[in-house]
Amino acid sequence: MENLVPIYRLRSGTLSYKDQVVIPFCFGLVFEEDGRYFFELFFDEELSLRKVYEDNETIFLNELFAIKGRTEDGYQILGTEIIYKSLPFSKSKGNFFCFGYVRIEKEPSDLLPKHYENGIKPTPDEQSLFYLKVEGLRMHFSEHTHVEQWRNGRKVNEYDMSGAWTHSSCTIHVNYESFETDWRLDEDGEVVIEFISESNSLRYLKFLEFKYEFISLLSFLNGAPVKVRAEYTGEYYTRPGIDSQIKYLYSIKKENNRAYNKFIPLNDAWFRGENIISRVFLFNFDKYIQVNKKLDLNNIIFYLNNAEQARSMKERVFIQTILLEMFSSTYADTLPQTSELLVDAEVFANIQIELRHILNKYKGRLGDSFAIMNGRIPHLNQAKRQQTEIKFRALVNAANIEITPEIEHILQVSRHNVIHRGDIGEDDMVYEVTDKLLRTIIINLIDYNGPTMDTEVGMPPSSIS
Repeated sequence: MENLVPIYRLRSGTLSYKDQVVIPFCFGLVFEEDGRYFFELFFDEELSLRKVYEDNETIFLNELFAIKGRTEDGYQILGTEIIYKSLPFSKSKGNFFCFGYVRIEKEPSDLLPKHYENGIKPTPDEQSLFYLKVEGLRMHFSEHTHVEQWRNGRKVNEYDMSGAWTHSSCTIHVNYESFETDWRLDEDGEVVIEFISESNSLRYLKFLEFKYEFISLLSFLNGAPVKVRAEYTGEYYTRPGIDSQIKYLYSIKKENNRAYNKFIPLNDAWFRGENIISRVFLFNFDKYIQVNKKLDLNNIIFYLNNAEQARSMKERVFIQTILLEMFSSTYADTLPQTSELLVDAEVFANIQIELRHILNKYKGRLGDSFAIMNGRIPHLNQAKRQQTEIKFRALVNAANIEITPEIEHILQVSRHNVIHRGDIGEDDMVYEVTDKLLRTIIINLIDYNGPTMDTEVGMPPSSIS
């Protein structure tokens, strides 16, 4: 923890694992570095840390702890998914990593903010989400901040051509409810999403129900991973400063995205007027949640973004190829079961007799091959419904995509070469076609008809070339 300045000082608390291990501490420090949170705890010198550790060594080595306490300002603090880094017994202290979140809770206010409905404070289960801070999102905002200009005591009506695009309004429609939000940059250059509680406030617990779908879809639009850095909830919040009674600070290492896929032009100034964010979360979010339950789009997008961040073209193509197989297999599992026989069993029984008769005529000339061919006859009537090509075509047809010569090449030649030979070809064709195909499948399945980088505004990409 050298050279780090503590962001919180703890005056007391406990380090615990469920009810099995509870270790009080008398002082503590909380540090943050590159998005990760660390704790340095100081214990009573009369406490034998060595004995505590030896009595619970298995727990210390294999389990996650929690840290609870109070800061010098009187705030309640909770650290989750804690593991120990070092525990020097002679110094009566320990250093700990946080792999979950740090929860800071201020005291409830005696004042009722104006946004409380009917003047009644919400219970903990009814508390609203006020702000969401996300990391890794790049987007061009779609709206100006209007600045009034005055000259000699009079308002100037001239249009300010220097006005910056500073924010985007977005309506999130989910499960028959709509929530108004405003997206803007904070002082760190990351995007903050404000949930406008004066309209229909979003309950924090309700947000948690669709949080991962929300972040996954946002990552897809972004063309790179988006992470939640902080959530602000509780009884009250501040404005214009970003703060609230309760905040969750997620302990995630800051990592800059190596690349951003441009299939959805979220960060293209030419399309800022389309307000892609609002279009998608207003018209397509419910459909995304519905399709995700069947096809696990969250997982598909996670690996799709991993492919985009891969260092080499070969890594990207390997991930994409496996992803296409996984996507088509998942879709095939949702289809109704059909007959596994190509023809009626009684008809095939007669065919099988004739095939064996013909095969026996040439038995002497077939040698060892006779047994192999004879063993394959009973399987000739199997439909092989789960064959990769059948699954693949079913998925592409469901997404209403025309199978072009380029896609046919991916299926018949490239996929086999990648999987069995590790050969991705001489150029980037396999990567580009597969990437566009996967992303087009997703947007078609969720009925997105907004702009992409290679289609006219408002026209769905029904074919890939």
